[in-house]
Amino acid sequence: MKKENYVVGKWYKNLYDGWIGKFKGYKTDQWWGSEWITQNNEYDSCEGWVETTEDTCECLLSEIHAYLLDGHPDKIKPIDDLEPLLKLLKNINNE
Repeated sequence: MKKENYVVGKWYKNLYDGWIGKFKGYKTDQWWGSEWITQNNEYDSCEGWVETTEDTCECLLSEIHAYLLDGHPDKIKPIDDLEPLLKLLKNINNE
C-alpha cells in the first residue's frame, strides 16, 4: 500500500505477517500504530513502529471487533432495542 493512502485512525492488516494495527503516523518506510491485534488475535494497546509493505491493506472493523475490548470506541455495538429508533423515525416521517 502506498504511503499517501493511509488514513490516521483506520485499521490496516498485513496479509503476510498477520498483524493488524491502527495507523497513527508515518516515518520514512515505517508507520506508527497506536493499537494492535497480534498474530494470535489478541488486543494490544502498546504503540510501535512497523515496516510498510505492499501486502498491507485496510482492515474492516467487522474483522476485528471480536478482539477489541468492551467499551473500545471502534467496537461494533449491537442494537438491543429498536423501539426508540422506530419511534424516532415515525416522528420524523410525521413532521
